[in-house]
Amino acid sequence: MQLTSLITAGREWIASPTPMFGLLDDTHAGIELQDATGVFEGSTYRLRGTLRPTGITASIAWNVYEEESVVVAEIEIVNETDHAFEIGNLTSLCLNLREDQGQFGALAGGRWDETMPPRGYKLESTDLDEIGRGKSIGAAEDGRSSGEHVPWFALMHPGGGLLASLVWSGRWGLNISQNIEGCSLAFGISDFGHRLLPGQKIALPGVALAGYAGDLDDGANAWRKWVAEHWMPSLPDNWPWVQYNHWYAWDGDIDARRLLNEAHHAAKAGCEVFVIDDGWFRGRRPESYFAGWGDWVEDRSKFPEGLRAFGAGIRELGMKFGLWVEPERADDNGDLVREHPDWVATRQSQPIARRGPDGDEGVHLCLGNPEVRQWMIADMIRVVRDYGVDWLKWDYNIGYGLGCDAEDHGHQARDGHHAHTLGLYVVFEALRAACPNLMIENCASGGHRVDLGTLRHTHTNWISDYTHRAASCRQHVQGAGLFLPLPHLNTWALADRSATEFRSRMGGAFGISSFMEKWTEDERATFSLAVKEYKKLRLYLSGKRFLLTGPLHQDWEVWQFVHPNGRDSAILAFREAGRVVEIRVQPRALSADTRFLVQRPGSVVDVQQTGSVLNSAGISMLLTETQSSELVWLTALD
Repeated sequence: MQLTSLITAGREWIASPTPMFGLLDDTHAGIELQDATGVFEGSTYRLRGTLRPTGITASIAWNVYEEESVVVAEIEIVNETDHAFEIGNLTSLCLNLREDQGQFGALAGGRWDETMPPRGYKLESTDLDEIGRGKSIGAAEDGRSSGEHVPWFALMHPGGGLLASLVWSGRWGLNISQNIEGCSLAFGISDFGHRLLPGQKIALPGVALAGYAGDLDDGANAWRKWVAEHWMPSLPDNWPWVQYNHWYAWDGDIDARRLLNEAHHAAKAGCEVFVIDDGWFRGRRPESYFAGWGDWVEDRSKFPEGLRAFGAGIRELGMKFGLWVEPERADDNGDLVREHPDWVATRQSQPIARRGPDGDEGVHLCLGNPEVRQWMIADMIRVVRDYGVDWLKWDYNIGYGLGCDAEDHGHQARDGHHAHTLGLYVVFEALRAACPNLMIENCASGGHRVDLGTLRHTHTNWISDYTHRAASCRQHVQGAGLFLPLPHLNTWALADRSATEFRSRMGGAFGISSFMEKWTEDERATFSLAVKEYKKLRLYLSGKRFLLTGPLHQDWEVWQFVHPNGRDSAILAFREAGRVVEIRVQPRALSADTRFLVQRPGSVVDVQQTGSVLNSAGISMLLTETQSSELVWLTALD
C-alpha cells in the first residue's frame, strides 16, 4: 500500500507515491502491503494485509471525522511467522511532498522564557523549496515529547493546508529533506529498536491528519474543535475553573493555618479550585529538594488534622481541592526506593536520575515494569480517595533520556522509553476509570510533555514555568493555541496585580499564584472583577479564536473569541509598548445582516452596529498607556 494522493482545499500535496509508514532503519524498506482486504465499519475503514518480504501482518484503521476533515491512522503489526523480526524504527507517516506547494511549519515546545519575544510555542516556518538538505525536529534530549518541539507540523499554502500530529508522549523525530521529486518527510518514534517474536504484536503511534481551507487560524479552529469534541476527556460546563495555586508565593514552606487563610481570600474573590503544590508530603525539606518524593504521605506536622479534613474545609468555602504530585520520580533515599530498588529505571546499570540543587537525587521509575504500573495506579487512587482530591497536578520534571535498558523489567534493551510511555497511558486510564470525576492537570516542567497522547487523558496543561511576564504568557497562549484547545492553556498571574496582568492569562485556563494576604483591598477588588470577566469570557474559549494582529503590530496583540453559538464575540486587546496608541482591527466571522451591541466596560455609552459595518470599517482600539488592555463585547441582537 502506498499513499498516492493527499488533497486539501483543492491542492495536491503528494509529488509521488510513497509507503505510508516504516519499520526499519531504512524508513521505506520492507513495508509493501500486499494481499490486503478492507472493510468499512461506520466511520472507520480497516485494512489488513501482509508486509512483503517480511511476511508479518499489518492492520491499519483510518478513523474519519468528516465534519472537521480529520483522519486518524492507527497501525498495528503482528508477527504471525515462525521467526523473530527486528524493528528498527516506528515511522507512522511517510510523505513525498511537492516542493512548490507552500511552507512547512513546526511549533516550538514549552520553554523557560525570560527573553522577548519568547521562544516557547513559536511557529517556525520554512518554504518547502528551501528545505535543502533537510530539517529535523523532535523531542528534547531528555525524552520529553515537547521539550524542543511539539509533535505536530503544518503544511501551509494560501487558501488552505494540512495539520498533522503524532499520538505520542515520548521520544519522536521528524525529518524533512529535498529530493529529486520534492520533499520527503518521515514522522515517528526515534532511537528505538524492538525484536518482535512470533505471535507478538506492536502498535505504531497513531497520527492525526487535518485538512483545512482558509488561513492557519481557520485550520487551528477546526483542529481544536476536533480535539475538544472527539479526543480529550469531557469537561464540566463551567470549565476552566479559576485556580489558586500556592507554589510561586510559598514554595514548600506551607502549613494548614496559613493556607486556609489564603483560601478564604481566594474563595471570596471567586476562585473555584485551591491547589496545594509541592510541599504537602512527609519528608519534604527546604534543604533536600527530592526528599519524600515517591512516598506521597501527608505531612501531619503541616496538616495536623490531615489533608482530607483540610480539603473538606476548602469545599466548605465553595472550591474544589487539588494536590501536586510527580509519580514518575522518587527520592533515592525514600521508603519506596529502599523497598523496591529494582523499580528504578536504569541505563547501563546506572539509575536514570536528576540531581537536585542540594546534591540529592530524584530517580526515574520504570513504567515498563508491570509491578511499577500496578503500584502507581493503586497509590494514585489512594492519594485521590484518602485525601479527597478533585484536581491532580501531574508533574514530570525528570525525563528518561534514551530510556531504561534493564531487560528484567518486562521490556527490551532498546525500547524502554517506548514501554514507559505505554505504561503511562495504562496508569492514566486506570486512574480515570477509578476516579471519573478527577481533573488532571498535565505539567511536565511547564509544557515539556504536550501532545495528543497526554491530551487523551488530561483536562488542562501547564504550558510554561515562566509565567512571570504578561507579554510572555500572551505569546505562549497565541502559539500553543495552534495545537491545544484553549481551556488547556494554563497560566497564572503572580506578583503584578493589574487588570492587564489578569487579562493576559484569560486566553486559556486562568488562575493566580500569589500571597493574597499581602494584597491591598484595591488589588483584591481588581482581581474579583477580573474573575467575573473571565467567567463570562471562558464560555467563548470553546469557540473560534482569531489573532487580529500580526507581525506589523509587534507592540499590540488583539484576540477575537467567537462564542460557540457562532454569533457573539469578545475582543481582547493589549498594548505592550511603542508609540502607537490606536489601531483598527477587522473582526471575523460576524454575520453581515446582524445588529451587534458593542460594549466597552467602563464606557458610558454602548453602541449598536451591523456586522456589515463592523466587518468593513473595523473596530478601533485606543489605549493611551503601555502595558494596558481593553475588553470589548459584541453581542448579537437579532
